[in-house]
Amino acid sequence: MLEQIENWIDSTNLKYSSQKVSCDKFSNEFDGFYPTEFLKNAYYVVVDQIPKPDFVGLREMGLGDFVDMDAAGITYKNTYYILPHVATNLRVHFHELVHVAQ
Repeated sequence: MLEQIENWIDSTNLKYSSQKVSCDKFSNEFDGFYPTEFLKNAYYVVVDQIPKPDFVGLREMGLGDFVDMDAAGITYKNTYYILPHVATNLRVHFHELVHVAQ
């Protein structure tokens, strides 16, 4: 299951690669919180619907709430996906960057 999820994440990040925006655009806003080099290697994508894996196995493991969760953003590796209505909200970007760092 973990390999399936990992492959899904990689393919999702690849699918949206042409839409990625580098977070180094937040260098001034997040100065003192995130190093510039970190921000250069973190990206976000504005999407109309948050991409989430929906494998039968996830639901069988009791993770249906995650799959069905109504979220404004989600992070996969060094890329996070956000909805248009929060795209200009620096708090959301800051929050998702915490997940990138994790």
